[in-house]
Amino acid sequence: MQKPLSCPALFTLVLSAVLLLPGCPLGPGPEGPVGEVVLLSYNVCNLFDDREDGTEYPEFVPGGAWTSGDYRRRLEAVGKVIRETVPGGPDFVALMEVENSRVLTDLRNGPLRSLGYRVILTPPPEGLAVRVGVLTRLPVAEARSHLPAQAGHRQRPILEVRLEREGTGLTVFVCHFKSKTQGAAKTEESRVLAAAAVGKRMAELLREDPGADIVVLGDLNENADEYARTGGAYATALMPPGAAHPVRGFLVTGIPPPLPPEGGKVLLYSPWLDDPPAPGSYLHRGVWETIDHALLSPGLFDPRGAFFRRFSVGGPDFLFQDDGSPNRDYSDHLPLTVALDWGEAPSAAGRR
Repeated sequence: MQKPLSCPALFTLVLSAVLLLPGCPLGPGPEGPVGEVVLLSYNVCNLFDDREDGTEYPEFVPGGAWTSGDYRRRLEAVGKVIRETVPGGPDFVALMEVENSRVLTDLRNGPLRSLGYRVILTPPPEGLAVRVGVLTRLPVAEARSHLPAQAGHRQRPILEVRLEREGTGLTVFVCHFKSKTQGAAKTEESRVLAAAAVGKRMAELLREDPGADIVVLGDLNENADEYARTGGAYATALMPPGAAHPVRGFLVTGIPPPLPPEGGKVLLYSPWLDDPPAPGSYLHRGVWETIDHALLSPGLFDPRGAFFRRFSVGGPDFLFQDDGSPNRDYSDHLPLTVALDWGEAPSAAGRR
């Protein structure tokens, strides 16, 4: 086990748990074009196992209202979403609100057993009820866990995953930022600090390679146009170019960003700000919100390495109620997918 790295206060790094799972049955491979890699991001809404760890929310303590049967049904539901949203299964699955690595292992060995997910990643235990996690059949070169600075609210660890294929790399950050439950303005600093932590690490990667391919996935609990929705009242974690407040988090745009960056500012592309395929991924009090994200670095728009192709929201009809809202039998969020061109797509023979 590598020792934790020494970093500035805003940015603590330790290695995440990495499970390489031998003997995994290999699936049929994605049904997209040759060279296409698909990333899926999904807040599964509190997926707890059936063992008591002492950190569960009260309604998910085993032996009470939460049973082994409930757990198995939730596993099957989440597995169905992953399998049927992307035929053949996405190559990289980023999940929010899973209890632990056991949940991911049970998904991998149960409803997703035919899809070839040989790598499971979760942050180290932090005493939190839920965390982010990753399942992938792409080659993982390195994984790290980042804990942003606190701002009066406990922060969730962020996963950084370095994927490498055919001599090129792709870095994916998997995030779940602080919610607005205690008030949007009151909790904003937590989201700003989390975005700043990712941004600081991203800047390091881009100094080494300005054309680095980077994707930020996850539930950021913040709309792509959050600053506009507040009327520009205060700085938010996601900021537009030309905002009156200083940018401490992510600078986002709906136009493919330039390479190299203009004026030293790294712009991240948000499909929500371009021509989104849906009004949002989460419905709050009758208003669609764009709090689930795929933010892309400028390198994903140059011909080297991976190249962005498309962004989608939702999936099969069963994910929706009759009124078009998310079907809460699965989750209160809709999944996002990002398709990239990146060399030769993984195949049954190649997933070893």
